[in-house]
Amino acid sequence: NLDEEKSFTASVIEYLNQHMDEKIDLSTITKEFHINRNYLNQQFINETGVTCLSYLLRLRMDLAKMWLLETDIPVAEIGRRLGYLDQNYFAKVFKKECGVSPSGYRQDRMINVSN
Repeated sequence: NLDEEKSFTASVIEYLNQHMDEKIDLSTITKEFHINRNYLNQQFINETGVTCLSYLLRLRMDLAKMWLLETDIPVAEIGRRLGYLDQNYFAKVFKKECGVSPSGYRQDRMINVSN
């Protein structure tokens, strides 16, 4: 049923938003929703075009970029708020996804804003 699939995906997205500051992996989500990983990812791909963890990563990186631009929250704190206890790992993931380090992203955007 399409409505059930949408509400399932919406429920998982809501869960991801509420627990973004925690270490979340596929087993966390499959246990929380009592489903298997294949079903989880198939529903996510059908609804969003990406797997559940890809969606979570995009969510985290979008929030990180917003905080880097709009706040003075230290990079390590942004990482912690997004579930990355290791600042270096957060910086590595951010650079891989965004092409620049978190502090470089903040600096580049500040320079562009002031010009």
